[in-house]
Amino acid sequence: MKTSFSKLGLERNYLYEIVATTYSIEGQNKIPNGSCMGIRFIDNAFLTITPHHTTRTYENLKKIPYITVNFIDNVYIYALMALSSSKYSENDKNDMNALYDYYKLSRENIDIPYVKTAHVIIPCKVNDEKVFHKEDQLGSSSLSEFKLKILEYVKFKDTISLFNRSDYLTMEAIILSTKLKVAKQNKEESYASILEAKIEDIFNQVKRFGRNRHALKAIEFISEFKENLSI
Repeated sequence: MKTSFSKLGLERNYLYEIVATTYSIEGQNKIPNGSCMGIRFIDNAFLTITPHHTTRTYENLKKIPYITVNFIDNVYIYALMALSSSKYSENDKNDMNALYDYYKLSRENIDIPYVKTAHVIIPCKVNDEKVFHKEDQLGSSSLSEFKLKILEYVKFKDTISLFNRSDYLTMEAIILSTKLKVAKQNKEESYASILEAKIEDIFNQVKRFGRNRHALKAIEFISEFKENLSI
């Protein structure tokens, strides 16, 4: 089913958290990559996405200009995508390998990866790039705002699972964990301690709410990620 962002209940210039899937080529194989980031719709034909230059998403888009925007409703998948590591447990690796499928873009004559559990995907192609730099508590960094041409809107199903408080808290923990990784790499121990305390507080709240198995599974994965940062 094909649609438009307004028919999906989305608004222009709002920031939406999504999973972005790109790919690289190794030999004859396509290697999919997923990451969590925000997008903004300019209109029905274009949207923007702003990856850091240190990310695989940026590296892939510079070589292969295709990307899929995935709307999903499982916070554990967000955790898997955002906190990528070579130190996944075997169960996490199996979850990752089972996530992807390929969507054929007939007009482009290409297959691009998407998340199989997504209820909506938006395949796009890079149209323009603007580079900028920013300073924050973690130092200076370079980013690119990619203007993406929307190739299709594809709606697979109506989502029946709405994010609740545990989901939003877990998303916040995921974001804080990505900052914690950079703080550890930069040896910003004071800031890292602040982030760790905030993450632990979120964990306690999610556990207190209970019953949200995706959120509980996600915080278990985040805990594993945090432990691996110290190894």
